[in-house]
Order: sequence, then C-alpha cells, then structure tokens
Amino acid sequence: MSIEAITPSSFSIQNFGDGKTIKLQWSTVDLTLVKYFVLERYDRHSRSWKPYDGFHGIIDPWSVARSNVPVQSLTIEVPETGDHSFRVCSMSKDGNQTEWITSSVTIEAFIDGDNVAES
Repeated sequence: MSIEAITPSSFSIQNFGDGKTIKLQWSTVDLTLVKYFVLERYDRHSRSWKPYDGFHGIIDPWSVARSNVPVQSLTIEVPETGDHSFRVCSMSKDGNQTEWITSSVTIEAFIDGDNVAES
C-alpha cells in the first residue's frame, strides 16, 4: 500500500457566517484503504493540538461520505469566534499514519437586524 493513497489533501474550511458553524473538507486518493481519520483543532489557550470533539477526534470515513468518493466533508461548531486552525491525518487499515495537513479559518459574525452574517 502506498501511504500517498490515503494522505489527506486539499484541506479547506468554509465559514458559514453564523459565528460558530464551519464546514471542513479534504480528499484522499483511495478511501477504501483508510481505517479512520483523526481531526484536531489548535487550542490557542493551552497552545496545543486537541481532538476536535474533546474525546479522540476519530472520524470514520463512512460517517462523512456514504459512497466511495475521495472528498470528505464534515460540518461542526466551534466554541468561539476568532482564528481557528485544524489538522487532519489518516490511519490506514494496516496501521500506518499519514502526516498531518493543516488549514485555518477566521470565524467572525456580525448582527444586522435579525440576520447573522460573516464579516
């Protein structure tokens, strides 16, 4: 197995503009070789990487995609506005871990009447 086949690439983050919701996307060449992904966010208060979910940060590839497409997509809420960095890696079915790939987003929201939008 080639580790490049499961290494995440094209990692991007989209801000929904409500001050809390973001969509993370990444792709792999061969999803069938991925056992799971690990997603972490940078905690600027402790200055360390933490699991995005506060537990292990493990994402089953089939929980984010129900077909064998290489693009993975996950929508989550962040705890506060400001700058946020995330990183993702893959674990192969034979126990090999890929290098981390990192992406960042700035979460800001402004209220205009009853609407909340990205600034």
